[in-house]
Amino acid sequence: MLKQKEIKKCISDVTIFSLIKYMRKFLPMLFLLFLLSASYQSVAQQDIEGKKPKKVKVKQEKPEKAPKEKKEKTEKERKLDVPSQVMSTPSRKHKIAPPGTVILNDSVYIDVNPIKNIDYREFISFLGATYSKEVRDTLDSLPLWGIDFEDFKRFMRLSGKDQDLLSRMRIRVDQMLSWIQSMEEYLNNPTFNENPVIYISFNQANEYASWRTRIVMLGWAVDCKNEKQREKFYTRIRYRLPTPEEWDQAIDKFSKNVILNKAIFSHNVACTFPAVPQKRRSEFYYVPGNICEMTDVEHLAVGISWKDNDTTGNYKKRVDYFGPRDWLGFRCVCEVVEY
Repeated sequence: MLKQKEIKKCISDVTIFSLIKYMRKFLPMLFLLFLLSASYQSVAQQDIEGKKPKKVKVKQEKPEKAPKEKKEKTEKERKLDVPSQVMSTPSRKHKIAPPGTVILNDSVYIDVNPIKNIDYREFISFLGATYSKEVRDTLDSLPLWGIDFEDFKRFMRLSGKDQDLLSRMRIRVDQMLSWIQSMEEYLNNPTFNENPVIYISFNQANEYASWRTRIVMLGWAVDCKNEKQREKFYTRIRYRLPTPEEWDQAIDKFSKNVILNKAIFSHNVACTFPAVPQKRRSEFYYVPGNICEMTDVEHLAVGISWKDNDTTGNYKKRVDYFGPRDWLGFRCVCEVVEY
């Protein structure tokens, strides 16, 4: 027979074995309950302390920054702005002014005085010696420098003149002027060399401007022996009648050179006034009460002539005309065609 101790031990072993076997069956469930209980206690503890459970941080892409709005520039800043094209192109220096002119704006020069009797007589004299179509065409296609003047003079003499053009450019001298003087005396007497040419037509004024362009270009080509010397003059120019707007600009720009004191012309016997003598530095002058001056618009002149009773000082006044008049003359502007 088993002893009492052995029996107790046997019962105890069976009980423990059974318990272990039973617990092994429910152990996963008990472990899950344990985890849930621990999690619940942790959340409860955080709520008690007023703390929220930590959220899992998710890395997000940063949104693109919106472009900053440009502040509106002040007026001073806007004035300082220079377009890129202007910044990349250095300002050009003015070259030697075409003969008889002063600068009006970046591309136009203007005569200092109206065209004088002596100037127009020189034109007629040239046409009387040469200036055929062949000569005109040759002058339009001259090289810019290196012309031998003696050779060119011989060529012009041999080419002859254009009699038809000469006849059309001559001013009628068989007429009396309004101040009891003949046109013959006024135009050809050296006493009136410096007085403005009058009784001239729109076409005559334009032809004179074309001739003057050719002669100035020829003079530069003769004076300059090489390209370096020629650089001080403009490459291409063109004399012409001024536009009404260019006349207005001249009156505004040279307002201090409007001659109102006629005492300087005390020895003058004609109704027109001689050209204002130039100082060391040439300047534009306008004499109200002298002549009206043609514009590039046919039948439209500007200014106040000797026959005008206008005392308002409106030197930009527009005046209609039809045909040559003894109160009508002209001056040229010179346009820079190629720098």
